[in-house]
Amino acid sequence: NPMINSGAIMMSSLIRPGSHIDGRFDAAVDIWTKLTGGTRPGFSQTTYLSERATADRNFALSYMMKERGAFPEGADLLETLELYFMFCSIE
Repeated sequence: NPMINSGAIMMSSLIRPGSHIDGRFDAAVDIWTKLTGGTRPGFSQTTYLSERATADRNFALSYMMKERGAFPEGADLLETLELYFMFCSIE
């Protein structure tokens, strides 16, 4: 389910794997821009910093998912979580 943390973290690992994180983020923002009729969404630095500072459960969840082989081969767990925090900060 992409609407809960584990699903959203997994989806973050699937967006343009192998690309640099900024390109991956921009690809998602471009889709949001199209969905909103051309209005580019904003980014909340406050939300981003809060997500990173309170991410213990998301890290634990991600490591459990990694242990079970849930992520695509070669997925960088820390980068995936960083991208997830960035996605959580889109407004």
